[in-house]
Amino acid sequence: AAKKQGIAPKAGTVPKEPIQEISHVVRKGETLSSIAGKYKDVTYQEIAQANNIADPNSIYIGQRLKIPNQTPVPKTPKPTPQIKQPSDETSTCRPDRTGCGECFCHRDFTVEEIKKIIGVSHLFSWKNCPLPKNEKTYERLTEELNKTMKQYKIASCLQKAHFLSQCAHESANFQTTVEGYGYKASYAPYYGRGLIQLTHGLSNYKKYSKFKGIDFVKNPSLIANKLSLACDVSGWYWRFGSVWGDLNIYADKDDCLRISLGVNGGMNGYNDRKMKVKKYIKTMQIQTKCKNLHLAKPLGIYKYTTSDAKNKSWARKHRNMLEKYDD
Repeated sequence: AAKKQGIAPKAGTVPKEPIQEISHVVRKGETLSSIAGKYKDVTYQEIAQANNIADPNSIYIGQRLKIPNQTPVPKTPKPTPQIKQPSDETSTCRPDRTGCGECFCHRDFTVEEIKKIIGVSHLFSWKNCPLPKNEKTYERLTEELNKTMKQYKIASCLQKAHFLSQCAHESANFQTTVEGYGYKASYAPYYGRGLIQLTHGLSNYKKYSKFKGIDFVKNPSLIANKLSLACDVSGWYWRFGSVWGDLNIYADKDDCLRISLGVNGGMNGYNDRKMKVKKYIKTMQIQTKCKNLHLAKPLGIYKYTTSDAKNKSWARKHRNMLEKYDD
């Protein structure tokens, strides 16, 4: 027998929309009545019945409700908002900028600029420094510092000034990549290595090994023996390794106290760290040339009361001692 042909709709009629099964997730502040108002031709009683709800006031946030035999109310599409892409960059600089005139935001250093900022004639000259001779040059140091700052998004003038000043203090003004007499320390062989020296035992070596996919627990000396790793470990610690948090955040606040506590864990060498960052800020002419300063304090003036360190219980406990270091 011939198959029965479908019947075309009569002229002038509009085909009905197909019925769909719809669900709705309850949001804060919604009631069955307000939910029913979002859909056409449905009452709150019908929604309650479809979901076996005896008490219409018993719905809860996150509950998924069936909306019986309905299609959503057509809505006028809203313009798609421009959403900023997520980034782990903490700089206050606009991410689309390559720099602010003649400042150092979002650009590489030249060899001559690094020479002027660091201001020493010979690099890595200490006898305990295991770097090979061809690594002990401003050309190689500039190359690896630029790679590290780009990799770890140390991007603004202040981030760079504070990062370099801490590297300078920790490495005896870029004279070594190894903690002096570290081999005698109670935590040997996991003593300080790198520019910002990875130290205080096995824990940090394990964390950095996991991050890099290289076993520095078995080969801890690798960090000091290669300039690329000595710089890279410093960037990793700056962003991810300190128990005081991401130090980029406090660099853009020009918070030398919080950063120094984050690097050292105490006040060892604080006056030298402070002196160096002041020198670097002046040499880099950040006050006059950088347009990305957004400070709630004078640039290069360091006091306990203007430092985020005061929000930490350890610092509050030692306030009297810390205030002795105030400018």
